[in-house]
Amino acid sequence: MMSAAWYINVLVNFIKEGSPAYGQFRFAKLPAFDKGGSRSSNLGGAELCIFTQTPKDKAELAMAFVDFTCTTLEGNRVHAQYGEFPSWIPSWTNPDVVNMTWPMTGDQKLNKVFAEIEPLVPAWKQPPRYTEIQKILQAKMNEIFTGEKTVDAGLAEAQKEASR
Repeated sequence: MMSAAWYINVLVNFIKEGSPAYGQFRFAKLPAFDKGGSRSSNLGGAELCIFTQTPKDKAELAMAFVDFTCTTLEGNRVHAQYGEFPSWIPSWTNPDVVNMTWPMTGDQKLNKVFAEIEPLVPAWKQPPRYTEIQKILQAKMNEIFTGEKTVDAGLAEAQKEASR
């Protein structure tokens, strides 16, 4: 399955200890679709905003929170602890961030993998029907992860639905 660096956050919430899939996930660079081609990708990003209607004192507090979570090592460490790969580049070399592990991935150091991939991510434009097909794939992947469907059956159903 190809997904985003933040997908560990989804696994933490859906794959529970005792599940047959627990401890079986691993993250890696994408396969190159063309020989010698890119092994990384981009699927959007993150947005933070403070509405203009926000009272000044609360807007200042919200901005302090944004600054903390986005531009400090401690803020990035907190994000990383919840399975969100931090976007602040200086955190990508910090041992507290890159050495984090999660049991559902066999204690793989995911942030280290992502920190190596991130600088190689090319520009990307969303293809037609992307959102529709992503919803189909996500529904089937959830069924596969929870054991309701085998990988082969889930992907075959996704292909059939996406081809309509």
